[in-house]
Amino acid sequence: HVSMDRHHHAPPLVSLVEDIGELFSFGCGRYGQLGHGMRSDERYPKLVEFSVHYSKARIGHIVQVVCGDRHTMVLTDHGRVLTFGSGEHGQLGHGTSDDSTRPEEVKGLRRRIVRIDCGAVHSIAITEDGLLFIWGFGENLHPKDFMNISFTPRLLQFNQHIVMSASGHGHVLLLTYDGDAYAFGSGLEGQLGHGANGNVMQPRLILKGKNVRQVLAGRYFR
Repeated sequence: HVSMDRHHHAPPLVSLVEDIGELFSFGCGRYGQLGHGMRSDERYPKLVEFSVHYSKARIGHIVQVVCGDRHTMVLTDHGRVLTFGSGEHGQLGHGTSDDSTRPEEVKGLRRRIVRIDCGAVHSIAITEDGLLFIWGFGENLHPKDFMNISFTPRLLQFNQHIVMSASGHGHVLLLTYDGDAYAFGSGLEGQLGHGANGNVMQPRLILKGKNVRQVLAGRYFR
């Protein structure tokens, strides 16, 4: 699996996962997003070493990795999520705005996660029973009774079984078990597909009965 920063606010970060579940990273490490315990850049792939507390026997092998502007998310086959890099906007989910230069588990999930996703400064985790947790910054990704930022995972109130998400800079596309597509977040460039330029704080249906199999998102498009 190969993942890289799609948003380009910082020099690109690329992470590689081998068949044996190891993670290599290189590129910009200014915010600790390479996971090497320091903030220096790397010109060649370097193994990300996990602490003894996060041994493979305890958390499992890495099966997915995604990168935001300045942070990295890792998913293991035990359904555990670890994050590292910049925490300025709460995107690490550790309860603070502190950066982390080593992988640390997101402890607020307490469920088995099967898929992860992230935007520029927000993060998403989807559970095996189709629930979605979101955290980080997003002016239009949180309900009105929340601030624009969440430092810990919060459950998205949505009555559909979610199987996949795709994040742009500030918008999110959702794919349901029934093959329908929804979108929410920033829509000022028309990237939500609702026929108008406007922001939507709750998922709104954009494709129904089309048997959608995958959703993808760019910075301001889908």
